[in-house]
Amino acid sequence: MKYNLITIYTSEAVRWKGKPLYSAVCDYIVSLNIAARCIVTNGIAGCYENGVLASAGIEVISQNLPCKIEIILPDREAETVLSTLGDMVADGLISVSEVDVRVSHVSHGCIPHNIRVRDIMTPNPVSISVESSAADAVKLLARAEFKGLPVIDSSHKPVGIVTQSDLTGKAGLRVRPQLLADFSWEQVDDLVKPLGWVKVSEIMTAPVVCLGENEKVSSAVALMLNKGRKRFPVTDKNGNLIGMFARSDVFRMVTGSNICKVDYTPPESCHGMAKFVKDVMTGSTETVHPKASIEEVIIKISTDRLQRVVVTDDSGKFKGMISDKDLLVLFLSRQINVWEHIVSSIPFSEAARTRKAQLASMKIRYASDVMKTDITTVNEETTIHDAVKIMTEKKLSRLPVVDSKGKFRGIISQEDILRVGAGEMPLN
Repeated sequence: MKYNLITIYTSEAVRWKGKPLYSAVCDYIVSLNIAARCIVTNGIAGCYENGVLASAGIEVISQNLPCKIEIILPDREAETVLSTLGDMVADGLISVSEVDVRVSHVSHGCIPHNIRVRDIMTPNPVSISVESSAADAVKLLARAEFKGLPVIDSSHKPVGIVTQSDLTGKAGLRVRPQLLADFSWEQVDDLVKPLGWVKVSEIMTAPVVCLGENEKVSSAVALMLNKGRKRFPVTDKNGNLIGMFARSDVFRMVTGSNICKVDYTPPESCHGMAKFVKDVMTGSTETVHPKASIEEVIIKISTDRLQRVVVTDDSGKFKGMISDKDLLVLFLSRQINVWEHIVSSIPFSEAARTRKAQLASMKIRYASDVMKTDITTVNEETTIHDAVKIMTEKKLSRLPVVDSKGKFRGIISQEDILRVGAGEMPLN
């Protein structure tokens, strides 16, 4: 990224709307929410175009000492900033020069303290009434990108939130709602029919933690990490639901996506001393061999909270990944009646055993027969900034990490990166 250095040569006495110019300029730069730094240097002596000499010497104490204000910022922001500074500087000189910035890091996280939740939240979210059924919640989530529904009362105030975990853990849904996207509405209706008698109010997570629209994003992320939550309803001053704040909203802001309502330009690297993926990734995760049986794969996925497993060969090289959705889609394409399993009370792992012969006849025996190989990975030496871009562009919540030889090293997740972005994870 190209940067410019704007330098203002002025004096301590110059004012802008009643404030010292140097203070007003700093306030202005902060208000822009761009990747800029501003430095004010007070001189001990100097002179001006009119011949006036200024000095801090004891014999002549000047009330108009020289002052230099330096602003370094991305060149694409320079013209806009210069236009405003030209109006602000009533007495002084302004120069501009190109600078060769080799490194751009922020040591205490990359989430600006002056951006508010309302600036990056998803407005007008899909919600569900507290009087609705769990079946209605499943149908809303089945074909949605979001994984949680705010629950509102008759006054449009949030009283809870319904997540996939609530539906599978409390309502007894056999699979995650988003796995139902590949089934017909008739099948989904059959599946959720027993949930029609279950009220959302009986299974929702409550009381719900809400964010005010004027809450700082930095504070909201800290709360998100502290509470272990992935999303929060956002309310206005009257307590009415006006938005949802999720990890993905923060990621889009950090990567400079246009979703942000304020003009925020992130630095190229804003993760303090933790610069690379290897600094923040989770190093341990379940793996299976390409020749692992399909029953072993299903059992591992059934017991893994991420509902997926990584496939590695004898040398530890990353070969692919298998998720619960991959299994369902594959079974459907092979005409195996996986729906019978879903609408029954048979655990997925047991269903795999009972269908062993059928799976074998379809030549589905090993992990290699079902794994996806077109998985986006990142090298452990990839910068965190680039990993965030990949996650945001591809709408991924985590990425497998490999070394220079292709060996699997771990997983980097949104939560790992948010902790760095919030300034919680310096490199040890």
